[in-house]
Amino acid sequence: MIWRRPGLWRFALLGVAFGILIRAGDSASGVVAWVVNIGGPWILLSFLIGAASMDVGAAVLGSVVALEAAVVAKYATQLGEGAISVHAAALRVIAWGLAALGVSLVFAFAGSRSRQRGLYFLLPAAAFSAEAVAFLAGGLRGESAHLRYVGQPAAVAVFGCELAAAGVLVALTVMSRSSGVRPRRPDGVARATEGA
Repeated sequence: MIWRRPGLWRFALLGVAFGILIRAGDSASGVVAWVVNIGGPWILLSFLIGAASMDVGAAVLGSVVALEAAVVAKYATQLGEGAISVHAAALRVIAWGLAALGVSLVFAFAGSRSRQRGLYFLLPAAAFSAEAVAFLAGGLRGESAHLRYVGQPAAVAVFGCELAAAGVLVALTVMSRSSGVRPRRPDGVARATEGA
């Protein structure tokens, strides 16, 4: 069974803790409120899970479990507080659950591959940049854009930091390529190549 895979429960617990913290941040103000209502933390969590995993399959599976658990925990907490109806909570769990699945397929995969090829750092960098630029330019009108924090200096600070994080990831890509990092080959392939 899938739940018998080693360490999978740890990803579920990580996700639950992450979702509860995200929900707790909703009642905060300023920087915290912005951070918990953007995609950056979810993308980063998925990428880090991927980077810490030994293979692509384990990376994607761990990220899916963690992010889906986070979505359920966030809206279950909100439901328990009486801040949302069962119908609305179910719809959001389905919608954001699908989004979490997509994030995992892309960014956990990228995180896992980044262990061999720094080029994959560009995927989260592009996502961070797109989100920050779109918000700062007023191009997004989703759930987060309608929060009461619109127009606060905290928004500029948060998205400025997101752009800075993107810059760091680009720098890591450049450094990895300039240092000659290449995908590791299986031992058999390496020996055959060396003997040719």
